[in-house]
Amino acid sequence: MMPRLKYKTVLALCCCTWAQMSLAAAPAIDAGITALMVMAADEPDGGEEDASPVQIARNDAGQVVLTVNDEVKQRIGLRVAQLESVERQPSVTAYGMLEDDPARTVTVRAPVNGYLRPSAEGGWPQVGATVHQGDIIGAIQPRFTAGESFDLLTRWTEASAEVEQLTAETAAARASFENKQNLNATGGLVSSRAVEDAEALLKGDEARLAAARKKAAMLEGLLAGTGDAVTNFALSIPQDGEVAEVAASLDESVDSGQALLRVTDPSYQIARVSLPIGTAVPAPDKPAQIVVTGDNAHVLLGKPMGFSAMRVLATRGPTLLYQVQTDEAASLRAGTPVVAHVPLSGDKVAGVLVPRSAIIRLGGLTWVYVQTAADTFERRSITLRAPEQTGWFADADPVSTVVVDGAQLLLSEEQKAQIESEEEASE
Repeated sequence: MMPRLKYKTVLALCCCTWAQMSLAAAPAIDAGITALMVMAADEPDGGEEDASPVQIARNDAGQVVLTVNDEVKQRIGLRVAQLESVERQPSVTAYGMLEDDPARTVTVRAPVNGYLRPSAEGGWPQVGATVHQGDIIGAIQPRFTAGESFDLLTRWTEASAEVEQLTAETAAARASFENKQNLNATGGLVSSRAVEDAEALLKGDEARLAAARKKAAMLEGLLAGTGDAVTNFALSIPQDGEVAEVAASLDESVDSGQALLRVTDPSYQIARVSLPIGTAVPAPDKPAQIVVTGDNAHVLLGKPMGFSAMRVLATRGPTLLYQVQTDEAASLRAGTPVVAHVPLSGDKVAGVLVPRSAIIRLGGLTWVYVQTAADTFERRSITLRAPEQTGWFADADPVSTVVVDGAQLLLSEEQKAQIESEEEASE
């Protein structure tokens, strides 16, 4: 039902519109205005409107208190639950970033001096590629040093000269054999024994020539880096993982021991976090709750690895190392900033475990809706201490029943009711 005062607003708008329209339409508008005036007159002064589904009030402490009827609770799916009372080790916030775990990182290096050649598939891994243990990713074609190349060149030159010499000797032996064979056939001017000796000499020269040619070809292949004499060294992946760095390109000249690419397992990372100077003594033997900056919904458990010898210049406080493992490997990369809630030495503190769905944020503060009666809910601020897998550890206040489903929608209803209340007050 439209409020009484809004009839006056509509009446004023219609009067303005009538003043701007032509005289031909004036009779119809006069009739409409008359009807609105009658409706406004029929509405009794001070008449009460229908009760709002959400009533807003403030208690003596200034907290917002909402009275919500059953229709609203059903529409927003409101559900309440009692907070769990827990005890946790006191903690302090530290900031840092992720690093590759050295124990889960391997570097593929060149076994010999040579040239980097592609794999049988014709490719070379790129950064971010997934590889598996035993994969052949390429090969190294050997490359000789200057001294080795000079020695090979000398030996190839000698072999080439030997080939030319044996070629000439073989040609002479063949001519001698053919001549003696002809003389033996045309009158026996040469004995058959002489023909046999000439044939044996020819076969020996041909055998030495074939060996010399093979030797010269092998040396030439070594110098050129081709041929059957060159054995390429296959490059294989030693572990499953992801290519994190590529330090060489195909056909590039590489030296023995040179790093070609680095493979890491992204599901294992090291969180290096630094505490502010003057922080209380941390408990290095207790795990820390670690979250990626800006993503408090995914809490990772950091296994303590001890103190780091290096300190961050900005904080000058102690630096701690934690091993982080997760199945969500895509979200973990070296260099990702993280926030760690580092446990401190001392007695445990009492608090409550607040589900994430119960927490709302407004005006830079965190709030929960506490149920004070069957239809009454009070919005209270709450101090969050540390994130956990299922929610947040917060100060005990004391253990209460809060809205765990529909808190954000309840806030919308509160703001909606507040706007309507302000409109009514201004009319």
